[in-house]
Amino acid sequence: MLSIYAGVDLIRSWNKHGWLERQFTAGAKIARLVGGGDKNIIVSDATSVNLFKLLVAAMKLRPGRTVVLSERGNFPTDIYIIQGILDQMDNSHQLKLVQTDCILSELQCEASSSIAVVCLTHVNFKTGSMHDMAALTAAAHACGALILWDLSHSAGAVELDLLGADVDFAVGCGYKYLNGGPGAPSFLFVHPRLQHASRSPLTGCYKVGWATSGRSTFPKCFSLLTAWVGLPAELHRY
Repeated sequence: MLSIYAGVDLIRSWNKHGWLERQFTAGAKIARLVGGGDKNIIVSDATSVNLFKLLVAAMKLRPGRTVVLSERGNFPTDIYIIQGILDQMDNSHQLKLVQTDCILSELQCEASSSIAVVCLTHVNFKTGSMHDMAALTAAAHACGALILWDLSHSAGAVELDLLGADVDFAVGCGYKYLNGGPGAPSFLFVHPRLQHASRSPLTGCYKVGWATSGRSTFPKCFSLLTAWVGLPAELHRY
């Protein structure tokens, strides 16, 4: 069906056949699986790209705090993305990696006042062990930090309630337990209370209409409309 649209309507298909809205309709379906609520999830880009966007946005919401806290057993790519971001910040921030059983105590110690963001993978990719999302999110908030969860190994496999746990940000892949298959795009979640306080560090396409409207500036809020970088991926799988 997509090939027919592409051959007949070409670029008009973005609007005529609703291609620009599919990342929202797909996001709404994922939201039902992860407790993400209405209009808080968008399907776009790759997991690493979404992690980059959300982590930078979260760090900017906590000026004066200089630590990103994660665990040694976190998914390697997530750690690489964090390290890459910090490399671009001229060593103004640092990554602190701790053992899994030390995360909670790290959030409760006196030094926790320097933590800007906690970045964790909900289900460990090697062991299958699962964090208590609600408890760690509450602990992060108690010390003034924000938390970003990677749901790549839990979305579609275990019960989740992002809004119920008061999660700030989350990412997840579409090719594993959401059954998107190879090349499927990722998704991101932004809590409603943060959507208009945050700004995407990658000011990409937004919408074709925005790019061709003659506007010379990009919107400053991190609403879901500004969260994707390039044109929407092929979403017929969803």
